[in-house]
Amino acid sequence: PAVLLVGRDTTEVTAAMRALAAREHRIRAIMDTVMDGIVTIDEEGTLLNANLSVERIFGYSLTEVVGSNIATLLPDFDTRQRDGSIYNYLANSFGTVIGVGAEVMGLRKDGASFPVHLSVSELRVEKRRLFTGTIRDLSENRQLAQRVDYLANHDPLTDLPNRSLLTERLDQAVTHAREAGGLVAVMVADLDGFTTVNDSLGHESGNLILRETARRLAQNTGAGGTAARLAGDEFALVVRGLADLAEVGRTVEHIRDVLARPYMIQGTELTIAADMGIAVYPRDGEQPLDLLRNAEVALHSVKRLADAQLGFFDTSMSFAVTERLTLERSIKAALDAGQFELFFQPQVRLGDFRLVGAEALIRWRHPELGVITPDKFIPVAEETGLIVPVGAWVLRSACRHLRQWNDLGLSGLRMGVNISGRQFRENNLPDLVAEAIAEESIDAAALDLELTESMLMADGEGTLKMLRALAHLGVALSIDDFGTGYSSLAYLKRFPVNTIKIDRAFVRDLDQDEDGRVIANAIISLAHSLSMKTIAEGVESETQAAMLARYGCDEIQGYLIGRPLPAADFLSFVGKYESLARPLPQLHEGGET
Repeated sequence: PAVLLVGRDTTEVTAAMRALAAREHRIRAIMDTVMDGIVTIDEEGTLLNANLSVERIFGYSLTEVVGSNIATLLPDFDTRQRDGSIYNYLANSFGTVIGVGAEVMGLRKDGASFPVHLSVSELRVEKRRLFTGTIRDLSENRQLAQRVDYLANHDPLTDLPNRSLLTERLDQAVTHAREAGGLVAVMVADLDGFTTVNDSLGHESGNLILRETARRLAQNTGAGGTAARLAGDEFALVVRGLADLAEVGRTVEHIRDVLARPYMIQGTELTIAADMGIAVYPRDGEQPLDLLRNAEVALHSVKRLADAQLGFFDTSMSFAVTERLTLERSIKAALDAGQFELFFQPQVRLGDFRLVGAEALIRWRHPELGVITPDKFIPVAEETGLIVPVGAWVLRSACRHLRQWNDLGLSGLRMGVNISGRQFRENNLPDLVAEAIAEESIDAAALDLELTESMLMADGEGTLKMLRALAHLGVALSIDDFGTGYSSLAYLKRFPVNTIKIDRAFVRDLDQDEDGRVIANAIISLAHSLSMKTIAEGVESETQAAMLARYGCDEIQGYLIGRPLPAADFLSFVGKYESLARPLPQLHEGGET
């Protein structure tokens, strides 16, 4: 007997099998780390394989779903239905998700349906026709999209609709009123004095006030109405289905009463008034944006009146707004076209009636309207911020004229230049003043910057810092319109101010009003006690000048000396003034000069 032994070296085969197993393991591991679900199904829709993300997305274990029909996870993808995607693909070589992907509904183990994005690719293994599906859970994306959509249309602090959604709701209200009849009231309100409360009690208290205001409005919109927060402390309310203007009036009064109720904020009871502007469809406009704009116009008109808190829109308001916008655009054009010019009002020393300087006053020489006085355009420039470039032009022009006076031998004259509140809040104001002085090579001491009293009282420490920076340049500083604001003597004695200008309101009736004389005398005494000089504005008679001289006033300006004059006329005035100057009138005890 013999034994035949046949041996075969399986090293390569074993290594290949192990490599294949390792490769499959790696592929499986990679599939299991993918956030999207991956499934393999056959032509019948039987689920042959799945990764671990399928468990996370659908809540089934893999043993529960492998071998079942894909309809368990994706009911809309049931291949047993003749309109199913795979059926259509097999029959017609096209399908709704094969190769392109689509959003379908998935079904979790707990029965909850949710959106998924499904993309299917055909896979051929040997002679088998299989399909690989990639499933992405869209729930979080959908929630995020809904949240983004919500935030895009709502105010995050109060949860009220914002201006965009309000406009949409107002459009719906107008459409309904147009079809069914009735009126729509649009109310825009803001909280009077909210900024003060916010600054004094803190932003958290301010937020509580805004939320409470939002709650009150939201509870009083009526059927189909909308409350919205527009910006800051400004809210809007749309009330629809109103029968007549009488019902509109009752509704407005009700909302007004609702907002007038005291607020209980962190243990403190606060009463905050609300200003309101109202527009009514169809009387005040037939388009949503027109109605909202007109309600805001009415609100702004109310806020300009001292005692009004409520106002309905009328066409004159619209004209005023149009005029204001036209004026705003014209100011910009006037700067570019060089239509502004400076007039100069002379100032004299009361001791000897010598000319000591002039105040530069801007005028607008419009090519069609003629000379426009500052009271017409300065408020608009202040509100829009155009006062900053306008003020910079005034400063540079005044310095240029002062240099020209010096070149003509008129040395020793002082130039007064008004600085607006908006300019004063600009951090670069000292740099602007320094540049203007350097460009024209003038003596800084000959430049007198005039600042209003209310402006200086707005921010004590900030004001003091700015004044010191300006005083460091060597310029003179004056407080204009003194006595009309709310001065703090504690701050006043710290300010590096050279001059106090007595407002014309206290000068006008000096010869008739005992109170005016007392106030003027007190201001002069106060200024001198603080080592400041005084200039009285609006002096129109010799009697006023003589009384001011008796009180010790240093200088005066007004029609008694001269009106504001264009540059050329001012120079002529200066040339003739010495021959026109008279001794200071003396006031007799009887009050006659």
